[in-house]
Amino acid sequence: MATDLSPQDKAALLRRLEFRAQRLIEALPLSEDELRSKLLEKVWAQSHPELVDEMVARCVGNGLAGEDGHARALRSRLFNHAARLLARAPRTEKELRRRLAGTRYGSPEVVEDVMSALGRYGYVNDFDFAMRYAERRASRGRIGASLLRLELKSKGIDDSETIETVVQAAFAEWPESDAIDALIDRNLSRRQAAGRNELSKLGRLLVRRGFDPETVQGRLRELARGLEDGAELDVE
Repeated sequence: MATDLSPQDKAALLRRLEFRAQRLIEALPLSEDELRSKLLEKVWAQSHPELVDEMVARCVGNGLAGEDGHARALRSRLFNHAARLLARAPRTEKELRRRLAGTRYGSPEVVEDVMSALGRYGYVNDFDFAMRYAERRASRGRIGASLLRLELKSKGIDDSETIETVVQAAFAEWPESDAIDALIDRNLSRRQAAGRNELSKLGRLLVRRGFDPETVQGRLRELARGLEDGAELDVE
């Protein structure tokens, strides 16, 4: 039941409602009904539903709540969240979509709107992501093409043509054979002598890192020519 209030008390209660409404909307954009329900959770507001309605109407009029304001606030909140994620690290469309869908305000419709906007602005581009990732990994000389393909798939690059294009481009600039030679030299330099077993273990390590087995076999076979045991190296 509503009670009469003096103008001063009414103004004070409206300020209190306004402060709570702002806090609620900042925490999570709300629809008109959700905002009204949240405000009426407070005992001090339940005696004055007409003032609650007045405050809700103000928020709707200012575009902070209601159907249009609610949707706009959700998109803005999610877009800003996406921008923060991309500022920390580049991400594929699939990965970013998954992260956005996991938020409290990430409904399928809003996620789709935000992803479309990010694509229009050029903030999300799977081909560019894949190219930069492939170049960075290939330039370090620690993995081969087959492992790089798996890594790209795990990052959310599903298009096989894109994967093959960027992998070939990356290893055209930083050849697998050079990386294999460098890793062999680095590993063998730590040992005083290398026997056939050590060479086979090194070969299996390189294959697990995604390097081409035939290239690995050929490189290690050259090193093994001087060894007494003439058996083939086992790198599989």
